[in-house]
Formats: sequence, structure tokens, C-alpha cells
Amino acid sequence: MSLTPLLTATLMSLSPAGASAELVPADWKRTLVMDESKRDANTPAASAVHTMDKSKTGVLLQCTGDSMSAYFAVEPLDFEKLAESRTSRYRERETRLFINGELVDERKWTYLPALEAAFPDSKLIATKIFNAIVQGQPVQFELGDKRVDVFLPQADDEFASFAEDCSTFRRDAAE
Repeated sequence: MSLTPLLTATLMSLSPAGASAELVPADWKRTLVMDESKRDANTPAASAVHTMDKSKTGVLLQCTGDSMSAYFAVEPLDFEKLAESRTSRYRERETRLFINGELVDERKWTYLPALEAAFPDSKLIATKIFNAIVQGQPVQFELGDKRVDVFLPQADDEFASFAEDCSTFRRDAAE
């Protein structure tokens, strides 16, 4: 299974934009993917936000139109290097999702062993993760026998911009 073209474009655009003047690294990084096929090439086709701490498991959320998706690191992962990775190997794995210690979902997720990443085919789960971030709730998942505590920093300005992008996409999709 290959990554979707939109996810691949999102991940490829995550490359660092040069040295930052900030002394404290950001917790979240937002990226816009432009739709070159539209008349207005400045129109974003998608927005993504991911955790920046490469030493912890994290999440990447992506929204486009009225859809949101979530990609989880099973092991600590540099989401900015994920675009360089190519794999066609995947496995479907039974997964249980916990938010604030409560089982909220149980289904098969797609696990990409070479990338140490997994994702559910459900925008409902992505929305639940988004809400957990906003509410500061802990998130864990069990992928087969492995239990993963997902590192979710507090929502910051980057995350707020992502939320605004998603709201705009939903509004535009409804028109």
C-alpha cells in the first residue's frame, strides 16, 4: 500500500524552512499543501499539523475538504523525514484507542512496519484526537500487543492555525 498522493505531498512539504530565531522549539508544525491544478495556485488543498518532538511518539493530522485523517507514530518518528520513506508493505492490525483512559474505538488500522506508523481509515477517530488535543486529554492506543502513549503537546498557535484551516475547508466544501 502506498501513501495517498495528498499525504505524500503534505509530507514532502514538511522540510525545514531554515534556522529559526526562536530559542524554544515549537510543539506543533503546520503545513499547507497548495493545489497547483486550480486557477488560483495559492489555494491550499490541505493543511497538516504534526508533533515536533522526534524523541517521542506523536501524531500527524491532516484536513482537506470536510475530511480529517490521523497518522500515528508507533515508535518515535521524525514526521519531516516521513516523506522520503517509501513502502508498499502494510498490515492490518486490530487496534484499540483510549482517550482519557476510556476505550473509545476498536477497529483494524493500517500498520506500515517500515515507517513505524499506523493510521485508521476513519475521520471520526481523527476528530476525536483533535478534540483530545484541544481538551488536553491523554491518548493511548494498542496496536496488537503493543501499547503506545501518544505525545500530544498543548495546542499552540500552529495548532490553532491548523484548526482555522480545517474550519475554512469544511465551510468551502459545504458551499
